Amino acid sequence: MYYEPGRQDRNLRSIYRKYVEPEFGICYKSFLKALHADTSALEEPNSERYGAGR
Repeated sequence: MYYEPGRQDRNLRSIYRKYVEPEFGICYKSFLKALHADTSALEEPNSERYGAGR
C-alpha cells in the first residue's frame, strides 16, 4: 500500500491506521516526523558485511 493524493483509502492517515500503528505502536505525529526525517547522514550498508557479494 502506498500514498496517493486525493484517495481516501490511501492517504497518510489511513496508511498509518492500517499498517503503522498496529505494527510499531507509534502515534501519528511520530509517524509524520519519521516520514520527513533527514536520512542523508546515514551510511550506505556495506555489501561485503551483509553478504550481498556471495
